[in-house]
Amino acid sequence: MTDARRVYRPTPPAPTLEEIRQPISVQRGALIIQGAHASVVIPAGGLWPGLDALPDTVREELGHVIPHTLADSRLQSVESNARTVKIAVAFVTAQLLPHGSGTDRIQRATRLFGHHFTLTPDAVAGALLSLSRIKTNNHRNRLLGTGEAEA
Repeated sequence: MTDARRVYRPTPPAPTLEEIRQPISVQRGALIIQGAHASVVIPAGGLWPGLDALPDTVREELGHVIPHTLADSRLQSVESNARTVKIAVAFVTAQLLPHGSGTDRIQRATRLFGHHFTLTPDAVAGALLSLSRIKTNNHRNRLLGTGEAEA
């Protein structure tokens, strides 16, 4: 292998925006969906549910998307049943939770989970969003306009 080949590896062809509207199985490598606000990685063995299957809130979180693949990835368009698409949507949604400011994370989780999230203790909510319990408490209090911020 020449030095140039070790340094430069051409970007593998990625699926088109039209192709990622439908489910795609990742056979090898990874599919990366780069969003305007956050990115999602679907590793080998995973399923991209397709943009059309994502709830509006998740599509809004991603914003405009650009698909990428890792070198030597292999993808396959698939016909999926409702259950596998639902699981894939959950996987994508979970990857979006720890992105953005603390306030953004709290608002996103509240939109996605409703009262299930608002009733969750701060320590658990913080773990879900990659925030400390204290930061979670402070952001919740600020959003709700209640309570004092903890030190």
